Amino acid sequence: MPSTYKMLHLWTAVFLLCWIKVSSVTLVSQNFSNPLNHMVINTRDGFLYIGAMNRIYQLDLSLNMTEETITGPKNDNPKCALPVRETQCGMKLSLTNNYNKVLLLNQENKLISCGSIFQGSCHVRNLQNISISTDINQPMAANQRNASTVAFITHKSGILYLATSYTRSDLLEDISIWRVFHKKNWKKLASIRYSDKFRKNVDLQYITGFSDSDYSYFLTVHSTDNFNESKIIQFCENDTDLNSFVDAPLHCHGKHGNYSILRAASIIHTTYSKYHFQKGLNKQNITLLMGVFSSATSRHSALCLFDMESVRQKILENIRQCFDGNRHQMNYPYFQGDYCVTAIKQDKQMTPEQYMCNIEPLPVYAKVIGHLPVESKAVLTFSNETLTSVAMTKSTSHIVVLAGTSNGHLKKIVLKNRTHARQYSKNIVLDEGNPVLADMQLDNNSEYIFVMTTEKVHKVKIQDCESRKSCQKCLADEDPFCGWCFLEDRCTFKSQCGKNFDQNQKERWLSGPANKCISIFDITPQSVSVTSVKKLILEMSTQLPNESTYHCVFIQLNTTTPASIHRRYVHCETPNIIKGGYTLGETSSLTVTLALHSSETAKMFVRKNFTFYDCSAFKWCTKCANSEFNCKWCIYDNKCFHSSNKNCSKNKTIYAKLSSEFPKSAQNCPRVDQPKKTLFHEGLPANFTIHGHNLPQRPNRYYCLFKYGDTKHKNKAISVNYRQISCTVPKEKLNKIDSKAIFNVSVSVIWEERTIESENGPEPLKIEFYRCDRVGADCGQCLSTYWRYPSMKCVWCSTGCENEVECSGKIMDSCPAPKITCVYPMSSPVRGGTNVTIEGQNLGIRFEDVKNVTLDGNACEPIKSQYKVSKRIVCKAGHSSSSQESQGYVKVKINDSWTSSTKYFFYKDPQVLKIIPNIGPMSGGSLITIMGRHLNTGMNIVAKIGSFDCHIQSLTVPTGSCGDQITNITSCEEKRCICKTSKNTRNTTKPLDFTMMFDDHRCNHKNFFRYLTDPVISRIHPLKSISSGGMNLTVTGQNFHAVKYPKMYISSGSTQLNKTKYENCVVLNNTTMICPTPPCPISLNHHITRRAVRSHQEQLAFLMDDVQTVQNLNRTHTSTKSVLHYFRDPVINPFSGIDRIKRLKAEVLIIDGKNLNLAARESDVIVRIGNERCNITTLSIHQLVCRPPAVQPPGEEGKDISLPAVVVIIGYKQFNVGYLEYDTGMSLPMNIIIGIATAGFIVVILISLTMITYWRKSTQAERRYKKMQIQLDNLESNVRNECKQAFAELQTDVTDLTSDLLPSGFPVWDYSQYTFKVLFPGVSDHPILHPHTERMAGRSPGMVFMETGLQQFHHLLNNKYFLLTFIRTLECQKGFSIRDKVNVASLLLIIYQNNMEYATDILKALLDELVEKSVASRHPKLMLRRTESVVEKLLTNWLSICLYKYLKEHAGPALFKLYKAIKLQVEKGPVDFVTGDARYSLSEDRLLREKIEPKTLSLSVEHSREIIQCKVLDCDTITQAKEKMVEALYKNTSYSQRPPVHDLDLEWYQDSNSHVTLQDEDSTTLYKDGWRKLNTLSHYKVSDGDNVALVRRQQSIKTINDSSSVPIMRIDSDSGTKIWHLVKLNDDVQVKDDSMKMISEIFLTRLLSTKGTLQKFVDDLFKTILTVDNALPPVVKYLFDYLDEAALQYNITDAEVVHTWKSNSLPLRFWVNIIKNPDFVYDINKPHIVDSCLSVIAQTFMDSCSTTEHRLGKDSPSNKLLYAKDIPNYKKLVERYYNDILEMPPVSDQDMNSYLTEVSQMPTGMFYVPSALVELYNYISKYNKEILLALDNEVLTHKQQLSHKLGQVIAMIEGQPKMAYL
Repeated sequence: MPSTYKMLHLWTAVFLLCWIKVSSVTLVSQNFSNPLNHMVINTRDGFLYIGAMNRIYQLDLSLNMTEETITGPKNDNPKCALPVRETQCGMKLSLTNNYNKVLLLNQENKLISCGSIFQGSCHVRNLQNISISTDINQPMAANQRNASTVAFITHKSGILYLATSYTRSDLLEDISIWRVFHKKNWKKLASIRYSDKFRKNVDLQYITGFSDSDYSYFLTVHSTDNFNESKIIQFCENDTDLNSFVDAPLHCHGKHGNYSILRAASIIHTTYSKYHFQKGLNKQNITLLMGVFSSATSRHSALCLFDMESVRQKILENIRQCFDGNRHQMNYPYFQGDYCVTAIKQDKQMTPEQYMCNIEPLPVYAKVIGHLPVESKAVLTFSNETLTSVAMTKSTSHIVVLAGTSNGHLKKIVLKNRTHARQYSKNIVLDEGNPVLADMQLDNNSEYIFVMTTEKVHKVKIQDCESRKSCQKCLADEDPFCGWCFLEDRCTFKSQCGKNFDQNQKERWLSGPANKCISIFDITPQSVSVTSVKKLILEMSTQLPNESTYHCVFIQLNTTTPASIHRRYVHCETPNIIKGGYTLGETSSLTVTLALHSSETAKMFVRKNFTFYDCSAFKWCTKCANSEFNCKWCIYDNKCFHSSNKNCSKNKTIYAKLSSEFPKSAQNCPRVDQPKKTLFHEGLPANFTIHGHNLPQRPNRYYCLFKYGDTKHKNKAISVNYRQISCTVPKEKLNKIDSKAIFNVSVSVIWEERTIESENGPEPLKIEFYRCDRVGADCGQCLSTYWRYPSMKCVWCSTGCENEVECSGKIMDSCPAPKITCVYPMSSPVRGGTNVTIEGQNLGIRFEDVKNVTLDGNACEPIKSQYKVSKRIVCKAGHSSSSQESQGYVKVKINDSWTSSTKYFFYKDPQVLKIIPNIGPMSGGSLITIMGRHLNTGMNIVAKIGSFDCHIQSLTVPTGSCGDQITNITSCEEKRCICKTSKNTRNTTKPLDFTMMFDDHRCNHKNFFRYLTDPVISRIHPLKSISSGGMNLTVTGQNFHAVKYPKMYISSGSTQLNKTKYENCVVLNNTTMICPTPPCPISLNHHITRRAVRSHQEQLAFLMDDVQTVQNLNRTHTSTKSVLHYFRDPVINPFSGIDRIKRLKAEVLIIDGKNLNLAARESDVIVRIGNERCNITTLSIHQLVCRPPAVQPPGEEGKDISLPAVVVIIGYKQFNVGYLEYDTGMSLPMNIIIGIATAGFIVVILISLTMITYWRKSTQAERRYKKMQIQLDNLESNVRNECKQAFAELQTDVTDLTSDLLPSGFPVWDYSQYTFKVLFPGVSDHPILHPHTERMAGRSPGMVFMETGLQQFHHLLNNKYFLLTFIRTLECQKGFSIRDKVNVASLLLIIYQNNMEYATDILKALLDELVEKSVASRHPKLMLRRTESVVEKLLTNWLSICLYKYLKEHAGPALFKLYKAIKLQVEKGPVDFVTGDARYSLSEDRLLREKIEPKTLSLSVEHSREIIQCKVLDCDTITQAKEKMVEALYKNTSYSQRPPVHDLDLEWYQDSNSHVTLQDEDSTTLYKDGWRKLNTLSHYKVSDGDNVALVRRQQSIKTINDSSSVPIMRIDSDSGTKIWHLVKLNDDVQVKDDSMKMISEIFLTRLLSTKGTLQKFVDDLFKTILTVDNALPPVVKYLFDYLDEAALQYNITDAEVVHTWKSNSLPLRFWVNIIKNPDFVYDINKPHIVDSCLSVIAQTFMDSCSTTEHRLGKDSPSNKLLYAKDIPNYKKLVERYYNDILEMPPVSDQDMNSYLTEVSQMPTGMFYVPSALVELYNYISKYNKEILLALDNEVLTHKQQLSHKLGQVIAMIEGQPKMAYL
């Protein structure tokens, strides 16, 4: 299939890759558009193959699609025999879908696939390219979609067993066996065909097949109208005639009866004894068969387990019964005639194998149909669930069953033993509602299972131990894979738990139920005082391993103590907290976590709480006595002590309740009781008594402390006895902070500076105080208090309300007249019903004083419950007596006194005239404006639409007549009111009455409101906007007219709506509205600017009243694209010149800019010239063109410049471009016009004369033209032939090359060799490869000082400040060349390759300096582009070392394949041995410009007793031929291990008796005109099929002219002689025979041919390099994040700068180097022509990483033109790669250090670090003065005396007694 056609269909599968978490199991899914059928996994190569309708897919194990081949639909007819042709068949063919029936791998690692078309014919597919296949044109698989086909290949014999259901096709066999080959000639060994009666009456479905031991099996289900039975068929594998056919029923029983239908089955081999069905087989490997059965009459399912050995025993029993004459009669026999023969004589002893394999001396029987069933009881059953698939794997000690269900779930089941199983986790939902298909595949490590549903493939992680962070979670569901490795404190496999210890040691890995978790049962003692140190005994749940040492860790105290173990007990001491400087502060106890720490794992693995306590922290006796600790309270000391501390004064002690001492009850503590409730007037002295218990008898030491707020007053108290204390109320005012009339004052009893506890513990006693002047603010309130509470003695005095004791004036017994100060509301409906509040003064001292209330003379009934003494009366307005609108005063009668309001009260008749709008969405939220009269009447105003509320907003505002009074009233005004509709829960669209209630008055004036269906959005376009917003989007949908004010906003992933983001939309009609885009949030706008991406995405949402669906478009409108792409703001360049004035000289105005059409269309741009518009005609990315008005518009008045201003508006972005001045031009006079016309006439005459002359001359040129035409035709013919040849190569070479490119392995250099080649390219030997002592042999007396000096020098290098100063100083030296910088960087990496963390720290510090320096320069983009400093080479080396493992395991194979592909392709054509030019090349400089037609020779090559066939070209030199032969002989050997070509001679055997040694030059070499042509195979006339031999070089060689042993001596080239092979160096144009010269440029088509052949390998390499996956090392993310942060730090907003930095770092400094030099990574030979091709590819990679747009033309280099169309696609890969890395989570320092540690641990044995130190020290020796001076001048290095230390190093190494710097 052509590659373009394949790529076109590769994306027909709908690809969806998503990660979700289900039951703590990671699940990956991929969708397909075609129904899936079968699946097989190739664990060796790591690919998954999916057979589907009309497709076969190849996926990697991450479910990424790597290849797809199309298998249908095709023209077919199921009745036509093969080959299917309409002319032969005689029946009409129709386009038929091809359903995959068979998909399996054979022993040659080929993929066998069979479909349902063409009689189920099969194909053998190449795994390197599944589109390449060999057709097996034989009827094999079932040719109907629903008919079953089962096939498998036996492990021993490699025979294919195939079984198919009957499809009414006579061409297909029921069962057949085949000998399969790689080619087409498959051989059918035998077949079975059931009887016609059986075929027509029994529906036979094959479920699965397999081989076990020496037998093969099929599992089937037989179904008729009233019968279902599952069976197993057995064949002996040695029987190639299928005569050993025997079957037996499979019966599965369970709690729901018989499960007769087998759905799926799987086998597993195990030695676990718990699953053995027979005794004495404990260590024997057995095979278990697990079947999934379902009931024929219900949805119940069961799992049944069978032992295959037991199955064979039952089959043997059936065979023997058959031969004993006990035949089973069948309604529909399988076969015609007898199916069993009477057995031979009884005295013959027959082995089971003879019976089951049907071999001599047993008579050959037809077939055996067994009737004795193989029975099993279900190990697990499921109610109302149908299982459809099953697979098995093994954990440490159990078999795990994975079963799929008909509703798309996956179950995980552990097989406890042969009779019992249980499901140990919740169902994993794969594809709800779609059945799991039978094929399930496990990966190589049984870590993941691949599962298919109808149109999805799922990758499910079988276990997820690592995610369970506690033992309880680890063991909760008894996952058989997971156990708790308690010393390592993690959940893991058993094999990953610790080291291998003595078997006698206890288990470190716990499994089973959660109660088996390790724990500390008990700690003795359970708490310890902070003043003591105690020994603790920890009782463990399990014994700890003895070989580890342990510590007790008190985590919160950050303290450890040694621990010892004895059986299940651990002993350790508590720390001395006081000595450790830790205090508990005010708290009495501290509970810490006591953990056990293992030295073996350096982890804390078990924890329990432990308590430290401090008795002195208890400040109250009851707290001390009731504590859980060993404390005591000393009464007369008034303190709490530890029981062992001191004796109490007077021995008055109360012990804590857990103490063994007495007394210990808190009832013995001194305490006081709350006094009885009594009111005391503030400031009036009075005595009161406080009752107490157990009070100490020291009466003169008691005080009463009164406290209110911050005011305190202390009075001396009198102790009456041990039960009473007398206190006196203070004369001073206590309440100075508020105006409360009655308030509580805290009273505490103080003894010995300590507070005696109250009955409420430390809470003080409460005494009520009052003040009369606050109780009665007016006369009414004061007299009311006197009347209600006479004990308070408050009277109305002439000076106000006072206590009668303090009243010095006259006491009044009546109050002044009442007064109204406030009435609200001020209106009521005519019918009344409004609650009116009247506030004032002296409004009665009780409710009964209110005699009458009237409103405009109408009665108002007072409400007692809302009456407030003297201040407020609430009454309910009555009906207006006139039943009309009226007004009047409010009057109140208190006892005999009347009072009246100063403002009128109104009776009104409210009316609703109109509502706007009268329609709204069903979800509600519409704001309705109500128009009418007196809409603010009354107090409670309610609006309704039918039975649905329309909510009127309440406002908290000052009421009209009450001045400072505040109340909640509605927002209704006199003529206008607004309400918000509620949701219509009945979904009715009929018009509903709109009504309003004003208190008890209902107002209905026949207004209607109609609910409409909620708006639906179907399309938003265009989904693009500039960052500033304001771009009009057209939104289409339905029911937009239901919403009056729709808005659009950005949801920003938040559930909170931000009103500042709302943009008002304009509804054009019911289906269309226009919405401007909101501005991109500031942070996101910066995000766009900073990142190297074109746009940023944001989710759009709409606010349409309360319609929720449009606020979550990504959930509710999944088919509607609603993601808005924000692009950078456009930039408009202002006019140049003075005052930005542009002179218009043309009909159009051109305005330059940037990013103009990224998001904008012509309709989005407005250009204004003055007050008029300039019509846009063209809009491009850098320019806009508009047509201005015909006449210059006027300028703005009052401005200095009278010209019209040019303004460009794009969205919300406005640009003032400048001013425009029209060029009016000048009119020509008439005489000038006449002169121009006369001149034109003369010109016409001259042109006519010239044409006549030209016609005469043309006849002479015609003959010359015809001659040239003939020459051009010849040239065109040559060009055409060359292009045809190149095109043919382009179409055929891809397939040929792919089939040839099957490398047996990748010869990777080990880490040391790789490091040396990268750090020291082109160097074969180096001092670091040798001990430095070899170079110091002559300095042995000072060797000790030399070694010590090097050690001290190494120690100095470990000082960061020294090393940085050392590098800076070197770079400042003029003599420090680029080569020195490279050398220093490489030596540093050699020294610190075992300490990459330090090397990274140094690199980062140097990069900081480089970034700062680059930013300060004019061109920050140039950073890292060239190697001008040590840090740039250091970065290259750092990346090379850190990425070795990634290169070796992930990216390297693609590079190796590219190298092999180039080498194979180049060697297919001629290569000039002298110049290196080749016919197949990517480089124009290395293109062979000679039309050579070589002949391919296939030679038999003998070497070291091995003979191979090798292809060479007859134009190859002898050396070239030998290289190809060595390559073929040693293809599985690394290049360095192969014998050198120059050590081998090539001997050509002309016949059996003579041979000739071939050489590049000998006496037969052609010599002409000073040129010597190298010998080739054609020169020696070597023919196709000749025999040659490669032998070790001898001293003498034979001549071609003589068969004797006379040697042909090699002739040295004469002085001045030039050597050539295919092309002479000074040939610019090649000439062949006498034909016309060939222009060399016509051979450039060969570049395209080579490019097309290698395209796949180049694409694969680039995709591998530029793909972000889990294999990407963290150093890449770390480096890119560093560059991003550096850009932010220096406020670099140009994304191209950051993009360039990243490209200059990783691609340029690492990948380009590796692509050009694959020999750094692999042990290979890199010829010059291969090197030139790799250079072109590396340059392409560099161009792809650049942001510069390369403008190419016909004069551009061919190397640039070759990949010109590919580079934009590669740039997208680079952009996506950078973007994906940016989106990755940041690399933590811990992860980065962990990775660097792993790199540091890689073996580096071939390097001698002391030798590297010596090489590095040479620079110290050369620049010692400068370095010493720099160390002295630097502050940090000077403080550390590094200059002095370096001087000592110099003295020790060079033996100088005195320092130069001294």
